[in-house]
Amino acid sequence: MLGEGGDAEVLKRLALACSNAGQHHEAIAYADRALLLAPRDPDMLHMAGLARLNAGQEPEAAQRLLQRAVDADPANRLFRADLARAQAR
Repeated sequence: MLGEGGDAEVLKRLALACSNAGQHHEAIAYADRALLLAPRDPDMLHMAGLARLNAGQEPEAAQRLLQRAVDADPANRLFRADLARAQAR
């Protein structure tokens, strides 16, 4: 499904599915791979931060990634809500 290099969107969706299933280690790994393929994409930044936030791991990295996602797409309400949730922890 992913082939040699993978596809950032597919990896992002796998990260979300794993995160929702409580497979946090896998979610972070998929999100990080997606971010490597598209390092400036707000969706990939958001997913990398969200995977960490949902896992309760690396809170500073989660907040930093979510802030970068908001900076890249300030009108995105989901990104802003997740950043606020990260900042409240």
